[in-house]
Amino acid sequence: MSWMAVAAAAAVASTALAGYTSYNQNKGMEEQAEADGRAQLSRGRLEAERIRKEKEKAQSTARAAAAGNGLDVHECQCIQRHDQ
Repeated sequence: MSWMAVAAAAAVASTALAGYTSYNQNKGMEEQAEADGRAQLSRGRLEAERIRKEKEKAQSTARAAAAGNGLDVHECQCIQRHDQ
C-alpha cells in the first residue's frame, strides 16, 4: 500500500470519526432539549396551579368582604352583552 493510500484512508477514517462524534453530540443535545422542554412544561403547570389557588383565595376574600357589606354573594350577577 502506498503512502498516498494510507493518507487517504486516514483522512476518510478521520472524517468518519468526526461525523460519528458530531452525531453523538447532537443526539445528546436533542435529549437535553427534550428534558428541558419537559421541565419547562412542569414549571408551567405548577405556575398555573399556583395562579388558580391565588384566584380562589382572592374570590373568597372578595365574597367575604361583599357579604360583610350586606350584599347577597349567592345571587347571580350575570352580564349579558347585546353588541352582536
